Amino acid sequence: MAPDGLEYPRIVLIDLSTACNATCVMCPTQLNPLRKKLISKSVFDAIVDQVSVLPSNEMFFIGVHGEPLLDKRLADKVAQCRSRGLDYVLISTNGSLLSEQRARELLEAGPHIVTVSLESMDPAVFESIRKGLVHREIVENLQSLFAIRDELGSKTRIAIRFIESQRNANERASFVAYWDQFLNKEKGDYFAIDRIHNWGYGDPSKFHGNTSCPHTDYTTILSDGNVVFCCLDHEGVHLIGNITERPLLDIYNGEKARSLRNIHRSGQRHTLEMCKTCDVAEQWAGTPLDPLYSDFQAADWVRMPAGV
Repeated sequence: MAPDGLEYPRIVLIDLSTACNATCVMCPTQLNPLRKKLISKSVFDAIVDQVSVLPSNEMFFIGVHGEPLLDKRLADKVAQCRSRGLDYVLISTNGSLLSEQRARELLEAGPHIVTVSLESMDPAVFESIRKGLVHREIVENLQSLFAIRDELGSKTRIAIRFIESQRNANERASFVAYWDQFLNKEKGDYFAIDRIHNWGYGDPSKFHGNTSCPHTDYTTILSDGNVVFCCLDHEGVHLIGNITERPLLDIYNGEKARSLRNIHRSGQRHTLEMCKTCDVAEQWAGTPLDPLYSDFQAADWVRMPAGV
């Protein structure tokens, strides 16, 4: 906590839209009809204005639930962030729209990290996971991204995200071995390997853990300006404010947000209806209690409860 008694979010995540050009088996956002509309300029400007004056910010994460490259002005948004001193901008994309032109524009804008998701080197497996995408196109776009980055002399780090499930668990070693030749360790390139998780839609009759979630130190802003406690809350159920109505710092230090963080930190996560069915904290801590899933079983799991 800062000397002034305020807490500051370590990482700010922004959802430009929930719209996506893929229907992935590990993602529930295809179920969400809300916020398909792209974030407005006024809301994005308000976010940048408020985040840029925070005393510290480890990451400005763009692309939480939707595909950020659907925004044709994404590079302009990155450049805007950089011009305001937000040097640690991360873009998370499925890579399908990362053409040579878009890659060049994006790299020239200067993001700190570009993360591209790719779950398999087997086209059939990949296309069964990220439905609607073409494996060959993603691989070619990713290889091109590395080449353009080096051609431009860009300092942008490139991360390859591999979400492990029953469908691809046997590929992890060979996948890493293949892509390791492209990673430039001196620039800080890396693999981002995660297990598939339940998005907080787990079986309420089971115990999913009490580990304090890292997201208690983050804040997530949806495309309509609503601020939610958890980055998984793609439906915007658990609102703690709206950035167009109250300053972000006030929202983050409000009674509701502080109470939720304190419950997590005191090892009482299981008492929160919104968190007790979630397995993410244990997954991220490397101590998963739940088995490795194959898909996101939205039809079989409960909806995220509205109570806290």
